[in-house]
Amino acid sequence: MRTAPKVDVRYVILGTVLFISTIQYLSAVQKYSEALKYACTQPKFKNNAFDIAREKNLLEFDPKTGKAKKKQKSGVDIEKVITSIIEENISHGKLFYFL
Repeated sequence: MRTAPKVDVRYVILGTVLFISTIQYLSAVQKYSEALKYACTQPKFKNNAFDIAREKNLLEFDPKTGKAKKKQKSGVDIEKVITSIIEENISHGKLFYFL
């Protein structure tokens, strides 16, 4: 004669749902970070991010060449500023601005 396990089925279902949800969340985080890395390597996105940085006066640009100065007086890292602008536009659904 077999006996039934003494585990409530609700706990098993809850554990399964939590496990699947955790896997989905980790997958979404990884896809988001991959998309951000890809966008940061594309010239189209970087150029638009430089334009936004110029509009918001986040970076100093050389008036002769129009390029960002390598050494910023404020001490900010150019790549961090550009990455944050791209991330802001991607995460707020403003990706169409870059198209």
